[in-house]
Amino acid sequence: ERISNNKVEPGRSVSILISQNAVDFVNTGVLFTFYKEAVVDTITPSFGSVGGGSVIRLNGVFNTQLGSSTYCRFGMVEVLASSVRDSAMECFLPAASKVGVVDVSISQNGIDYQSMDLQFRYQSSPGLLTISPIFGTVNGNTDIVVTGINLFPSKNWYCMFGTIAVRAQFSSNTQLMCSTPSERSLTSSIVEVQIGHFVEEVTADTIHLSSSDFGKVNIAQGISTFKYVKE
Repeated sequence: ERISNNKVEPGRSVSILISQNAVDFVNTGVLFTFYKEAVVDTITPSFGSVGGGSVIRLNGVFNTQLGSSTYCRFGMVEVLASSVRDSAMECFLPAASKVGVVDVSISQNGIDYQSMDLQFRYQSSPGLLTISPIFGTVNGNTDIVVTGINLFPSKNWYCMFGTIAVRAQFSSNTQLMCSTPSERSLTSSIVEVQIGHFVEEVTADTIHLSSSDFGKVNIAQGISTFKYVKE
């Protein structure tokens, strides 16, 4: 049977036969499956750290039955998709050797890559240097100034006091502002403080972090501590 690619229904599988004389064909027992190209609309987020490791989501229309062979490619670096659904696929961002913009493409068979009008911007890794003050009332609402490096404008920055994350206000590339939660919501009077940036838009100003939440936030380098004191 001769098949024209533009007439094959997506999802159809056909047997592969071979011949050495163009007359006698032998069935190899191998199936070849035709698939429809994915449709990719957006990439979220479209920027991230050169250190990699964050979850990148591509939104569009995908073939879930091909998930085990679906790849993302950032520049020339290929990574296996960590999740494929009808409307989105996710990949862990690979590390890069330098800051800059790279093209993003996907493959649904691990070989053929679709060219897409999508790009990703690698930037220097953000980090936490200091917080001030380093102590405050057990009732919370102490205003904290976070000094860091390589911060960027976003509403998705959070200060993380142990397992409690509170929304931070971006002030500059080296500064965030946030307020402490009350000690009652924590398990210790001395807590580790970190800053993190959520991959997707978050509506809550305060989040009780679960294990699944840590896969949605890119935590900056650096740790500080805050001590709760009685008034």
